[in-house]
Amino acid sequence: MSVQARSNEITRWLAVGGIVGPVMFVVAFTVADIVRPGYSVVHQAISDLGVGSNPLLLNAPLVAMGVLLAAFIVGFTRGVPCCSRCHLSGSPGPASSPRLRRPSRSTGWWACRPSRSGASRRSS
Repeated sequence: MSVQARSNEITRWLAVGGIVGPVMFVVAFTVADIVRPGYSVVHQAISDLGVGSNPLLLNAPLVAMGVLLAAFIVGFTRGVPCCSRCHLSGSPGPASSPRLRRPSRSTGWWACRPSRSGASRRSS
């Protein structure tokens, strides 16, 4: 397996965390709701399941979801191709982080870099 293929496979597995984490959390709080007598989904917050009897039923999957979402962010950042025109970069880190500007009708959130003449290039 080539280095590029291995890197793509790692990126895909990291991105899966964005799907698995939230689904796991929904299953966890559903199970915690079922095993907690007297708990009402309508009248109580989900975070109430994280205290009292069996707090690990919610807290452990909550921490795991945080780790999986962090892995998703890494996978997503690795998977976004680097754009030579825009401030959005495919590599993480402060040196390459995008500069968010106020959205406008012409550029949206990711403002394109102006060309050397000062005019913004935009493909339609």
